[in-house]
Amino acid sequence: MKFKNKFPCLFIIIIMVTLAFHCDNKENITAPYESKFEVSVAKWYENHTAAITLNYDTGSPYIDREKKVTDKVVEYGLRMDFEIVAKNYEDRPYMRDYFEDYLIPLGFGYFGHGYEHVNHDELTYDSAYTSIKLTWDIMMKYGLKPVSFAYPGGFGFEEETHRALKNVGFLNGRFHSRFDTVNPYILPDGEEDAMNWYELPSLVMEAYDFRDCAECVNDNTDLVPILDGAIEKHAWIILTYHNIGYPDGWGYYDWDEFVADLEAITQRDFWNATMDNITLYIKERQQVAPIARAKFNCENEIEEIQITLSDGLDNSYYDQELTVLFDVPKNWINKNIELSQGYSNPKTLKFDNQNGMISLKPNEKTYFLRKSN
Repeated sequence: MKFKNKFPCLFIIIIMVTLAFHCDNKENITAPYESKFEVSVAKWYENHTAAITLNYDTGSPYIDREKKVTDKVVEYGLRMDFEIVAKNYEDRPYMRDYFEDYLIPLGFGYFGHGYEHVNHDELTYDSAYTSIKLTWDIMMKYGLKPVSFAYPGGFGFEEETHRALKNVGFLNGRFHSRFDTVNPYILPDGEEDAMNWYELPSLVMEAYDFRDCAECVNDNTDLVPILDGAIEKHAWIILTYHNIGYPDGWGYYDWDEFVADLEAITQRDFWNATMDNITLYIKERQQVAPIARAKFNCENEIEEIQITLSDGLDNSYYDQELTVLFDVPKNWINKNIELSQGYSNPKTLKFDNQNGMISLKPNEKTYFLRKSN
C-alpha cells in the first residue's frame, strides 16, 4: 500500500523535470509563471466616444406611418425606444404581438409610461405609486423587463413622483425641461453617475411651426451642435420624438429633418442603444471590480489571459455586457485567439493591433483568452 501511494508523487516529479528540460533547451528562458494583468472598463460600450438613445413617444408603432419610421431607422443601422402605456398594452393584443414578433427581435427597446397617459406630478404619492406599480407588473406579466420610465407629458418634477418611481424599482425617469436644450448631457466629461437618475434630461424634437417652441430642437440644424457637444464631452444624450412626418400629430417633426438627424448620428462615433442598456451599463461599470491575470511561458510570452468581472449585482437583471480594454500581447497580433468560459465552445477573435477590446458580462465567471494552436 505504501508503494502505491508513491505513484502520484513520482508522476508530479516527472512532469516537473520534463518542463524544466523543455525550458532549459530554449534561449532567453524563464520558468513559466502567472502575473497580474492590467485591464480597464470603457466608459461606453465598444469604447464609443459617446452614447445616444432615440425615444419615440407613440402609442401605435404598428400603424403604417410609424412602420415607415422604424424601417428608416433600421436602414441607418439604428434603433429606438417605444412607450409602454400599461393599460393600452394589456388591452391591445395586436400591439403586444407587434412588439414581441417584430420590434424586440430587431433590437428596439421600450420604457414604462404609466398605467394611463396622465401627469403623474398631479397625482398623490399613493396614486402615482399605484400607476407605476401597475406598469411594472404588466410589463413583467408580458416578459418586458422594467428598467426605464418616461413621465407622460414630460412631467416628472416633483420629488414624490421620483420617490414613487424609485420605490417601485425603476432605475431611471426621463422628463422634459426647458433647460434641456442648454444642458442635455448625461455623464459629461469625467462624470461617472447621473446627477439625478429620476430627472434624466431629454431633447424635445419638434418643428417650430407646431407651437413656436424655441426651447425645442426644431430641426437638424439645431441638433448638430448638440451631437458635437455630446461627442466632445463623451456624454449620453436622449432624443424624444413624437409624430415624425405627420403634420396633424402632436409634437410634429419634419420627415426630411428626421432623416438628416439619422444621417448626422451615423456620421459620429455614438453608441446607439436603449435607455435600458445604457443605464445598466453605467450601473454595472460603477460597481465592477475587474480581475485579470496572465500566464507566461518559458520564453516570457503570454499564453493565456484570465478575466473576471464582478459587480455584486443580480445577474438576471443586470445583464448588459461591459467592454474591457487591454494591451494585446505582441505575439498575439493577427493570430487566432480563442475566448471562452472554461475550455469549451471557444469563440475565435483576431486583433490587428495592440488596442485590445472585448465585451463580457459581469457575472463573476472567469473568461479565458488563449492563442490558438
